[in-house]
Amino acid sequence: MEGVNTQSVISALGAGQGLNLGGVQQDLVDAQRRPAENRLNQREASIRTDLSALGNVRSQAEKLSQAGDSLAEADIGRQATSSASDQVAASVEADAPTGRFQVEVSQLAGAQSLASGGFASSDTTVGTGSLSLTVGSDDPVSINIGSDNNTLAGIREAINDSGAAVDATVADDGSQQRLLLTSQRTGNANTIDLAVNDDDGDNTDGSGLSQLSFTGGARNLTETAAAQDANLTVNGLSVTRSDNQVSDVVAGVTLDLQSTTGANPVEVEVSEDQSGLTQSVEGLVEKFNKLNDQIGSATRFNPDSGESGPLVGDSTLRSLESGLNQTLVSGFGESGVTPVELGLRTGEDGSLQFDSEALDDALANDREGTVAALNAAGSAIADQVGRFTGSDGRFDTREEGLQSSLEDVSEDRERLDDRISRLDERLTSEFSSLQTLVSDFKQTGEFLTQQLSQ
Repeated sequence: MEGVNTQSVISALGAGQGLNLGGVQQDLVDAQRRPAENRLNQREASIRTDLSALGNVRSQAEKLSQAGDSLAEADIGRQATSSASDQVAASVEADAPTGRFQVEVSQLAGAQSLASGGFASSDTTVGTGSLSLTVGSDDPVSINIGSDNNTLAGIREAINDSGAAVDATVADDGSQQRLLLTSQRTGNANTIDLAVNDDDGDNTDGSGLSQLSFTGGARNLTETAAAQDANLTVNGLSVTRSDNQVSDVVAGVTLDLQSTTGANPVEVEVSEDQSGLTQSVEGLVEKFNKLNDQIGSATRFNPDSGESGPLVGDSTLRSLESGLNQTLVSGFGESGVTPVELGLRTGEDGSLQFDSEALDDALANDREGTVAALNAAGSAIADQVGRFTGSDGRFDTREEGLQSSLEDVSEDRERLDDRISRLDERLTSEFSSLQTLVSDFKQTGEFLTQQLSQ
């Protein structure tokens, strides 16, 4: 009925007649909406549960794929041990040769340090002019010293901000303040040269900025530590290097010199290390079993209680399980090494079990073949899972189907709202007509009553 205010009509229905027509209308509307709405709510909740369960399985599958990729690249590495790591520590690259090395260190590499004369405080004015600071074969760095930075502290900051390979600090010797300069690089060649252009006109005397001169015959700073190379022997071979990290004597081996060794040489041994390979296998087994548990939780069925997981009977998960099981019964590598030979066995519950001793035996019998087989196993598992987790894979397809079902639910809700709205409008119109009819009957009755009473 065009022009009828639905809410005002509903509130007025039955007024004065003793009839609750508004309540009747609402009950009729609710009776139509509630069952359909409950079905839609249950349907949406079921779809969202499926999406959540599928997302959990996918997350574990992606982790298994990553573990497979890791195993596909794994190899037997190298490890270095030192008989006295506090004197000579060692690290190795994966391709370092195995062997033992006797290392003797007679001298550590050191950096040159210089100290100025004493000043009353760090705020004491030194002088103005410019400094030309050079370390080793570096290009000279020019530093301007003016009235705004001519104190001991100001010169320290100017040197540190200059980019020169020198660290400057102000130290208290107990009675006076001194400027300390230390080369950032060790070795005989990395000495400090500090030339001064003093505004007082004398670049070499002991006053003004030239107090800091350390070049040629004008050496007004005191050397507190000399620049020196590291001296060592490796299996009797004499070696001199400018740094205490020596990486170019034995290929793939870095010696970190901590102190001199005295009369007893330090033995450094480089040996094979299969712990990384074993950890990659253990990581794959762990991720496989977590995926197996996740699938089991999503697809379980209890015949006693009748309860089931949200994805029971799901074809995507059945296909994933089947593909992984098929992969684990195949041979790996050119020699067709079986999973059992690599220490991998499948339990009755579908879990994967790892026997590290069986892997040790396989590596002892055929190192290269076993490593190749493990690489192939990791690659095969990653490829198999990738068909599901990759772009446009089976998980994407399944999730798109569930999202489409959610859109269907949303459209069904809109259709339900439209149908209920039209029902409500129709009932409002019909009850309004009924209200008019009841009112007419009442007025007629009142008229007849009046006529009869006369």
